[in-house]
Amino acid sequence: MNTSFFRFWITLLCLWFASIAHAQIIEDADLHQEGPNAVLQVRFLTPIHYSGRSVSSRSNDLVQAFYEIVPTKNMLNLMFGQRLVVRGGQNLGEITIIDEASGQGGDRSRKLVIRFSGSASASVRAGQGGKSIEVVLAKTRVGTPTAVDPSQPAATGDATTAYAIALMTSTDHNLQLDKPIPSAYQNYTTELVSRVVTGLQRFEIQLGNFGTLEEAHKALAVLKQRFPQATLVTISLAVPPMPEAAGSAPISAAQIEERAASLLGLAKKAEFAGKLDQALELLNRALDLPLNKSTREAQYLAGVVRVEQGDTVRGRTELELFVKQYPAGKDAEQARSILESTLVAEKAAQKKDTKATDAVVQGSLSAYYNGGESKVRTQDFADSVVSALPQQPQDQEISGTPQKMLMTNLDAQWRKRNRDEDIRLVFRDSFQRDFSKLDARDRNKLTALYLDYRSFTDGISVKLGRQNPSGGGVIARFDGVQAGYSVLPKLRANVVFGKPSDQLLDTQRYFYGASIDADALTSKTSGSFFFNRQMIDGVIDRNAFGTELRYFDSGLNASFAFDYDTYLKVVNVGTVQGTWQSQKGSSVNFSFDRRMVSILALSNALYFSLDPNTLPVTSPCAAQNNPPGYTLPAFRRISDLLTCYSSWDQLRYEVHEVTAMYSQGSLGFTTPVSARWQVGSSVGMMNIGSVAPVPGVLPMGSESTGDLWNISAQMIGTNLYSSRDSHVYSLNYQSSAKSHGAQLSYNNTSSIGERVQIDPSLRYIVQRDDSLVSSLIKTTRRVAPGLRMSYKLTKNFVVEGDYAYEYSVVDRPMGWSLAGTPPQAVSSSLETSRNNTYSIGARYDF
Repeated sequence: MNTSFFRFWITLLCLWFASIAHAQIIEDADLHQEGPNAVLQVRFLTPIHYSGRSVSSRSNDLVQAFYEIVPTKNMLNLMFGQRLVVRGGQNLGEITIIDEASGQGGDRSRKLVIRFSGSASASVRAGQGGKSIEVVLAKTRVGTPTAVDPSQPAATGDATTAYAIALMTSTDHNLQLDKPIPSAYQNYTTELVSRVVTGLQRFEIQLGNFGTLEEAHKALAVLKQRFPQATLVTISLAVPPMPEAAGSAPISAAQIEERAASLLGLAKKAEFAGKLDQALELLNRALDLPLNKSTREAQYLAGVVRVEQGDTVRGRTELELFVKQYPAGKDAEQARSILESTLVAEKAAQKKDTKATDAVVQGSLSAYYNGGESKVRTQDFADSVVSALPQQPQDQEISGTPQKMLMTNLDAQWRKRNRDEDIRLVFRDSFQRDFSKLDARDRNKLTALYLDYRSFTDGISVKLGRQNPSGGGVIARFDGVQAGYSVLPKLRANVVFGKPSDQLLDTQRYFYGASIDADALTSKTSGSFFFNRQMIDGVIDRNAFGTELRYFDSGLNASFAFDYDTYLKVVNVGTVQGTWQSQKGSSVNFSFDRRMVSILALSNALYFSLDPNTLPVTSPCAAQNNPPGYTLPAFRRISDLLTCYSSWDQLRYEVHEVTAMYSQGSLGFTTPVSARWQVGSSVGMMNIGSVAPVPGVLPMGSESTGDLWNISAQMIGTNLYSSRDSHVYSLNYQSSAKSHGAQLSYNNTSSIGERVQIDPSLRYIVQRDDSLVSSLIKTTRRVAPGLRMSYKLTKNFVVEGDYAYEYSVVDRPMGWSLAGTPPQAVSSSLETSRNNTYSIGARYDF
């Protein structure tokens, strides 16, 4: 029996009764190769929006990436950070990923803290599908001992421009270097090239692979000390337009030869500059032309570039085709030599893969005690149908209700992965005990228990058990199965069947659906299309069609999502979001999101309280048709509602009435102003419709917010007094027809040695609520300091805690003078309150 698999189940049995509290938001994380770079992809259980803001430590071993959770029906209770460890092989070692609140107002403003066991040159970008963040590690290979070295050439910069240094220039084609290249640049490529300068042919020895002009100028200053004649050379990789033939005559053979030679020349320059993706695109264009004099060299170079990218499978295919078409010649011998060397490397990798097939068990066990006063948004709220309601920076976060609660969490994963397949068994469970109430019931929630199998050779995937939604129109955690099959290399068909894991009164629910994932609708666009039908008590609960489209190009990535219910005739989700990042570190992010606060379904009528006074007069349950004091009967199944509605059509109308719409739009930017500081600003608008009462959670419902406008400014500093400190200053102003408010906040992250991390924060909030009713007019001022600390006792055992305090002063006018316009308050009352909440506990990672 597999010992690691056995140990996994022993761990579960031993820790079962110690289990949990806090919902996980990270689904998984792994590494993959993308050309010369390694990419760490962190996938989330729920849609997120990467803000475009990230900070790196001076020591290059820590990166923080800030993001927002997009409001959905997913029930999330976000408290202490989730921790995940990714093993990156000999080169990267262990990568630790921690998800936690950013401290900038509300739990939905969050950040990833990513620690590397060594130094890593990292940049952050939004991932595909709006549910992932990717960290690009420049010039790094997954699992291979190639160190990240700043002296190594970097493949960055404008895709149509590269830079080289001409070390020596001569009219003699036998030009050779008479001095050695400085050691810092010996890893760069040198090449003898021919250029026409002022009408004369000159030969140059160029040293290349500089992705940015700044890099090239820095190198030129060093190289000029040894090569005084060194000059900067700009290499254009722009593709000239295809020559047009006169009239309707076809393109001539000469024009084809000219085009092919131009594309081949540009591809060589791109390959020399380390822009392998650009080189491959140029070569593919050249090979698309009719057979010409450049075809042979383009075919050979395409195979070489594939191998240089690390794609040996397709590289070997290209080279084998080349040898078959051109069996004789020096280039054919070189192709055979490369084929032989890659075959040897593949066999060696296969031997190493026997170690890669060893299964691993990892996860964490945590326990925390929460004291003081509870947060305004309780666990009941987090588990309700209105959990997606956004929390505003000015909202009070701590209530006056005492709490004494123990919460624990168990997250365990058994994984076996090799070249052919990836198998995971995932278990997540939570437990909560409330000591503040004698009649309080313990809560245990199994949030995940599934087997996930993926075959890299057959293109088959199966995920069976309790799992979180991962697209395809599924809207909540469910028990069931997802399966997929790769019909074509970049086209995948999927099916899903299951039932929601949370029981809704006495109803019986299930759903089924199908989707198609297309990784290459165009060279820069991917997307998915889905159908999903959910049933409740034998009638349609939801019948949705939708799509997700994604676009990536030169630092710009954008996504679009759409969900339409044909049964209820409503757009549940319509959203577009994106981020543009420049090579110099500036970023612009934008979003527009319009969705139902709770995904519209017939079952929503069972969540919200119905009011006899608002029911249509044709309803038997309307107040007009019943004696005074009449209360509605208890509804346990969807069919029970027909006692108050004459038809399903009327019930569908009521569902529209009780479910609020949420609209949000924002535009922001962040740009570095120095090596240690970056600034940013954003403007946004939000509108939340009126929400019907939800028993036990939102008993009075809530009014529509109207248009809430928000303007914010941030200033972010890093490495001001150490190699790992970060500082976020934020000013936020919000205005609507009913209120005006501002928030000034400061958040700090600092490390003391390798074991201690402290995160102090401070917020000052002032808000004025206006109303036609004088008793509702008030001005609130609130000061909210906080502190979070963690101490690493051992490599795997961490003790951590946090403390938050709120001091509020509410100024209510009591008397009014009518002498002026508008009326002025002549007396007022001051109400003060002091609330605090704390949490302390420990986490063991295994």
